[in-house]
Order: sequence, then structure tokens, then C-alpha cells
Amino acid sequence: MVKHLTLAQFQNLPSFAADQYVLGYAAMIIERFKHNPDIRPFLENTFELTYKDYVFKSKTLVISRVLRDLNKSLGNQTLSAEQVYSSLNNFTSNKKSKDLLSEKQEYAIPRTSAKKKSNSNDKLSKWLQGL
Repeated sequence: MVKHLTLAQFQNLPSFAADQYVLGYAAMIIERFKHNPDIRPFLENTFELTYKDYVFKSKTLVISRVLRDLNKSLGNQTLSAEQVYSSLNNFTSNKKSKDLLSEKQEYAIPRTSAKKKSNSNDKLSKWLQGL
């Protein structure tokens, strides 16, 4: 989880750390979107980034593309870390954005299926339990 910094704290960071912080902050915001189609307007309005439809089917793919493009822009100095930070803060402070973002990131816990086929290890363990 990325710790939220004030603007003064952010400005005191070294340039490399500021770049890394901005990338993590952007990834965290994209992860918090409830629905993948809502990410497209965010990227177009905030970073002027557009991608094809297939990219938005997977949040992981969206995050990797955005971080790669932001990293290139920060490296080429076409964007500054402060510009990205301020646009991300503007988005999170917007009341409409609160509806698009989930409050807490929920991670799925894998469940074992009740109709799982038994394999030879399961059969052996049942046989050993019977002894």
C-alpha cells in the first residue's frame, strides 16, 4: 500500500523516489476502480492516454501499460512527477471519483471445489487414514 504524502512531503523527495512514488500511486488508484470500463475516461482525462478495447478487459494489463507509458514520459521529461501527482490528487479529491472507486481492495480467496476429482494422492491418504 502506498502511503499518501502531502504536497510539501512529495516535493522534498529525490527525483527518482518521486517518480517511483507516482507510479505506485497511479497503480493503486487504477486497482481501486470497481469496473474496468470506468478506467478509460480516467486515463483519457488525467493522462491523455488511450488504448485499444482489449487492454481494458484486464486491470493487470491496463496497469502495466499505464506504468510503462508514465515511466517513459517521466524518463523523457515530457511529464514531471509533480504534474502526475497533482492530477492524481485532483482525481481522488473529486466527488464523482468516489463513486467509481471501491473503498477497500478485496482479494478473492481461492476455494476448493466440492466436486474435486480425487487423484492418487487423495486415495493414498484415505487408505493411510484407515490404518
